[in-house]
Amino acid sequence: MPTTISPLPLTKNWAKFCAHFAYGLARQIHTERFGPNDAHRIELRIPPEDDEVDGPSGAAATAVAMYSLAIQRCVRMDTIMSASLVIENGVPTCALESVGGVVEKVLAAADLGLRRMILAPENAEDTDEAGLTAEEHPRMEIIYRANVLEILDDIFE
Repeated sequence: MPTTISPLPLTKNWAKFCAHFAYGLARQIHTERFGPNDAHRIELRIPPEDDEVDGPSGAAATAVAMYSLAIQRCVRMDTIMSASLVIENGVPTCALESVGGVVEKVLAAADLGLRRMILAPENAEDTDEAGLTAEEHPRMEIIYRANVLEILDDIFE
């Protein structure tokens, strides 16, 4: 059964939308795996200067970070991700969709010494067209995942 949360109002403020969605998704996944826990909550504060964020490519990473906090497990420090979360009929799901600027993001991650990049499967075409092969970047592994639950299998130490 796919994990979903209640509808959220879609706004132009992607930073707030993605953060609140990520919180709801992390809470939902935690509840499904471990049962409800109302003893702890995360307070989200997004500074006004972050209102101009124009893309949702950090939404999956935000959800994973909040889930990591909830279960008190560290994510791998050699891994980065960039993926948008799918919204169906106004309801966010854990499915991932492609983002833009993937080639630049992969190259920047490799330059920083990161070893793994998680992307949505639809971004494979971008990396293939750019020639981002294992031979060209032997220390960078590109991992394609279809939803947040699959990321959880790869991200923890």
